[in-house]
Amino acid sequence: MKTIRTSVFETNSSSMHSISFANDDPKVTVDKIYVSANGEYGWDIHDFTAPDEKLDYATVAFMHIARSAVKSELEEDFIDYIDEKLQNVVDCFAKHGVIVEFAEDMYKVTSKRYDTAFYIQVAISGYIDHQSAPYEDRDSAQVARWFAEDPEELFKFVFNSSYIHTDNDNH
Repeated sequence: MKTIRTSVFETNSSSMHSISFANDDPKVTVDKIYVSANGEYGWDIHDFTAPDEKLDYATVAFMHIARSAVKSELEEDFIDYIDEKLQNVVDCFAKHGVIVEFAEDMYKVTSKRYDTAFYIQVAISGYIDHQSAPYEDRDSAQVARWFAEDPEELFKFVFNSSYIHTDNDNH
C-alpha cells in the first residue's frame, strides 16, 4: 500500500523509508562534506537530518540507479558517467560555498558478464535496503534523480529541513 500526502512520499515494506521534502529555503550549516557512501539505510529507526547524512543517502541512491542509466558495457563509460554526475554536484555545492569530497572508492568499477546478463559493480559499501531501494518507478527515487539531473534541487534538499526517516514494520 502506498499513501501519498502533500510534500511526503512513503513506501511500505519490511523496511520503510519516508522522505519528507520541505519547501523552505536552504540554510548552509557546514562548509565541507565528505561523502563515503557507506551508510547502511535499512531497518534501523532513525531520522537523517544532517547535511552529510542526507547527501550520503542521496549518493547511495544515485549509485543504485546509475547502473541502469548507462547502456554501455564498457567500464570506462560507466566511470565517465559517475564522474560527470559527481562533478556536477561538487560544482553546484561549491557555488554555495560548500566543498564536497567523494571517496575514491566511488570510482572503482568492475563489470562482469554472466550468460546474456551484464553487471556493473561499484566498490561502495553503502546500501539501501532492497525493499526501500530507489527503483526508477518509485517515488523514493527522487533524491537519486536530483543527484543525476538537478544538483540545485539536491542542494536544497540537503540544506533545508527535509529529512529521511527509516523504520521497519516489525513493531
